[in-house]
Amino acid sequence: QGLGELMLVALFDEAIRRRASLLTLEVRVSNISAQRLYEKYGMSVQGIRARYYTDNGEDAYIMWSRSLRDPEFLARYEELRRGILARLEGRLDGSPVISAEPSVHLPDIAQ
Repeated sequence: QGLGELMLVALFDEAIRRRASLLTLEVRVSNISAQRLYEKYGMSVQGIRARYYTDNGEDAYIMWSRSLRDPEFLARYEELRRGILARLEGRLDGSPVISAEPSVHLPDIAQ
């Protein structure tokens, strides 16, 4: 339904607002759909945590984002961000979960 993607966008927005350089997370090795979502947002597997999950001893992939300061990444991120907001427009009750305003302001590269 897109709510997981919306939460990921909120996480990226907050990291960008705080001027973080990178994002990292752990994801179950078996959770292919989550891995694909994170890859869509430029994250990649950089390691593994053996037996990370205590409920069943499953391993976790450690995923890292691209630089949150890279203009190419930021441009792609804003494109993805606009897409999920447009997709969920009118489907959420109450106040917006995240602002529709761009999370980053890219310099005008035409100058």
